[in-house]
Amino acid sequence: MEEISSTLSVRGDVIGDANAGKTAIDTVKFTLTNAAQAAEAVNLSSTGVVITYPDEDQALNCTNGFGSGAFYCFWSTSWVTDSGDLVDPGERVYVTVNLANMTPVLGLEKEFTIQVKPNKGVVVIVNRITPVELKANMFLNKTGGY
Repeated sequence: MEEISSTLSVRGDVIGDANAGKTAIDTVKFTLTNAAQAAEAVNLSSTGVVITYPDEDQALNCTNGFGSGAFYCFWSTSWVTDSGDLVDPGERVYVTVNLANMTPVLGLEKEFTIQVKPNKGVVVIVNRITPVELKANMFLNKTGGY
């Protein structure tokens, strides 16, 4: 029951930002909210959550803040309502996952997944397919599996 009472969900659109040459998606952005209004807070600190990026070519653990090394991804949060590391009932937080330093890059018509894994609660899965043409900013609303 504790797992269910501390659950996040994606609210709204998933947005992709392409690189300058429009050959790859550099960032994926989405809003998380506490799924149940009577739920416990969910910890989105660097010790309270792990964000991963798996696709057919690689599986990466993204770091909170700037990454390092040859191939990495990193994530950051921006609070839409309130602030801090805990997502309380009714709060929303904007998550940005930076994929610019991956090899291979996230290119055209490629299925990918971003998993938000809180220490307590259900894993949030954002599964999408990139479009056939990349624009500077785009909605990534086509989901995988079809």
